Parts: sequence; C-alpha cells; structure tokens
Amino acid sequence: MSDASGRRRVGIGDLLASGVLSPPLRLVRTYRGQELEAQVLADGGVQFRGKVYPSLSAAAVAAIQSTRPGGEPSAINGWQFWRYIDESGNASKVDDLRRQASEVEADGSES
Repeated sequence: MSDASGRRRVGIGDLLASGVLSPPLRLVRTYRGQELEAQVLADGGVQFRGKVYPSLSAAAVAAIQSTRPGGEPSAINGWQFWRYIDESGNASKVDDLRRQASEVEADGSES
C-alpha cells in the first residue's frame, strides 16, 4: 500500500521487523474522560482489554465503543488515535513512528 506521495506505506509489522517498535509496546489514550490502554504484541496484533485485534484501527474502534456502549464509531485511524510513551516519558502518536520510518526508508532508497 502506498501513501499520497506514492511511497510504500509502512505498517506495524515493518516497524517491528526494523526494530523501531519493540514489543510489547504500551499504548495509551484518554478518551471521553477514560484512560484507555492497549499493547502492541510481537506478532503485530494489538491487545485491548484481553482481546487481540489485527490492527491499531480495530483496537481503536473497540476502545471507542467501550466508552459509549451501543455507539458505533465511523472509521477511525488507529495510528492517529493511539499514543505511545516515548523515551522522555511523553505521549506521542504512533503515526509519528510510522512517519519517521517512512522518511528513513525513503532516504535509504534514494542513495
């Protein structure tokens, strides 16, 4: 899959394989006043409240549904929804990791 610039889109499996992500990676998000927590597993699955989801987005949908039972969210970008705790202790979007990896990959392929 490619992004708008035509570059191959980096997935969670790519981040795990390259070592950018080290499982288990703790994911957090405060949503509707609730502290939500998930975890990226070694196989690329995302565990939220004891259930493993195939993607960040699927886990984000489950997390949103947990804050408003019966509510069905429209599509949600899990890369934008979830935050990870970086080395400085700051919560950063998981998408920032993907963007960094895409830039490194693009720089490496241009040489």
